[in-house]
Order: sequence, then C-alpha cells, then structure tokens
Amino acid sequence: MKYLAIVVLFFSCSQSRGKEQLSENLRIASAAVPSQNTAVSQNMSDTDKKTSPAPDFFGLEWYNSKKERIPNLRLKDLKGKLTFIDVFIKTCPGCPKSHKIFKKIYSKYKNRKDIQFLAIQSVSYGHKKNNLDALHQIRKEYGFDFPMAQDNQAVVIAQYGAGGTPWNIVIGPKGTIEHNYFFISEKDADKYVKNLL
Repeated sequence: MKYLAIVVLFFSCSQSRGKEQLSENLRIASAAVPSQNTAVSQNMSDTDKKTSPAPDFFGLEWYNSKKERIPNLRLKDLKGKLTFIDVFIKTCPGCPKSHKIFKKIYSKYKNRKDIQFLAIQSVSYGHKKNNLDALHQIRKEYGFDFPMAQDNQAVVIAQYGAGGTPWNIVIGPKGTIEHNYFFISEKDADKYVKNLL
C-alpha cells in the first residue's frame, strides 16, 4: 500500500494538480487495490512466479473501432479468455516499440475466440496531449480493432503497480495476473497461449 501511495503521489505531484486532486487520486487508487498483493512478474521464464487475482477495471471510458462508447468491461466479461493488455500514453517515447510488438501478437491471434486484446491509455501526465483523440490516433496508426479505454486518472497504472508506460499485462483465463511488466515479447505471448489455453 505504501508503494501505491508513492506512485499516486508522484504522478499527482508531477502534474501540480493540487491537494484536492491528490486526495481524489489516493481515494481512487486505494479503492482499486485488492486486499492481496499484486504480483509483478517480468516474463514467462520466471520459474517461481506467483500469480494473484487481477483487480477489476473501473472508471474507464471504453470505445470501439468506430469511436463509439461501449459498456464498461469487467473481469467477468473476460472469464475463460487469455487477455493481453497494452497500457500506454500517446507521448510516451517507448510506447511505439510496445505497440509494434503488440500488433504482431494481435495479428497472430486476433481470430481466436479464447483470446481477448485490450488497450488502455492510462494518463499519468500530459492530459492535454494524451487525450481521447490521441487514443483514436493510436488505434488508427496500428490497426487495433479491439476495445480501447481512456483512463484519465491513471487508475490502471496504480492498480497494477506499473513502473510507467509502456506496460503490458496478461490476465489468464481464471482472472489471474500472468504478466505485468514494461514489455511482452512475441515468444512469451506464444508461451502464455500454449500453457494457459
């Protein structure tokens, strides 16, 4: 919990958004964190990797490829599916590399009904540039035809203890966090598909 508070404090202070915004971010992040510790794993080669239940999504604005709002996604909607999530912000220098890898994984598995792809722009800074238009630009540029969300409070970053963006998350069919790190390789994605489905 201390780590979470530090993360939220850092993001809030970096934006100079004031005490009221900081209090709100801390309230949101505290409510979002599950009672058990969220495991942070680097990749599939971690032999003693422990998994923990993924925290549910909340407070996100979800959109389809036609730029239409869609109902909020919940973990129960993903039950039985292996879910790959690309967390980004438009102005992040490392995110284009992550998007390119994610696009290759998506292209390989997009027709599988037991695999779901999602992307979330979790905005920790630069709210004017990392807006909804930026999210739709990323979708168009990389051909992402799956649900994408705008997270203006950086809730997902706080929930998953992300070290920043890009950040990739894999949620297993049983709702457990299987991967929670800066990047995911195609090789690791293939292993998750092989071992979890």
